[in-house]
Amino acid sequence: MPLKFHNNSLRSLALTAVTSLAIATPSFAATSNAHLENAQIYGIGKKIQIVRLPTVNAAGEITYHNVTIGLNILNNGRVDATDVTVNSSPTPASASNKFIPGTYTDGAGNICTVVTNTLPGGRLEAALSCKQDNGAVIQANWVTGLIRAHPFELDLKAASIDKIPYTSYSWGKVANGNNWWGCMHANDIVSARQIGNTLAVGGYDLQNKQMCGVNLTKK
Repeated sequence: MPLKFHNNSLRSLALTAVTSLAIATPSFAATSNAHLENAQIYGIGKKIQIVRLPTVNAAGEITYHNVTIGLNILNNGRVDATDVTVNSSPTPASASNKFIPGTYTDGAGNICTVVTNTLPGGRLEAALSCKQDNGAVIQANWVTGLIRAHPFELDLKAASIDKIPYTSYSWGKVANGNNWWGCMHANDIVSARQIGNTLAVGGYDLQNKQMCGVNLTKK
């Protein structure tokens, strides 16, 4: 059930929110708290969405939550500070968005490397580099998380990627390369999923229909 908070003014509501979501650091692990600065925050209409909010309990254990804050707008256009709803649920784990760095190979024996990096806000970035015996190279990178506020948001929306289901996929672009695995040219859209020790990469050209793909196996 949504929780309602009753306050005398919007200012007191803001102070309450700041207090409850104070910045936590490892040195304060004994105090339950939240890392709001490491979450992804979006606002649309009357709703504020907080994705992957890390919270720390009194034992120092970290869990992640998706939080939605709903505002009520009065007839005079003001925010009703006495009627605010907050819904929270654990952030679902997505194994396909957890990439394993290391060395991979494709069906033709080409060697690829994958490195990963955590971005501010909790998104994971992965960079792929593969090389053929003739010297041809492909480099691509992708980022986990929602398309909204994605580093490639404009490119993904231009390709209508936001019109297809994408929650289990990570999206990115080819940095350089020419006709790898049947398509995949520089600036093309790519998808990626980790399935155990297999990395599935799809090529989309500049549209939302997959044109080619490859399964890379971790060595």
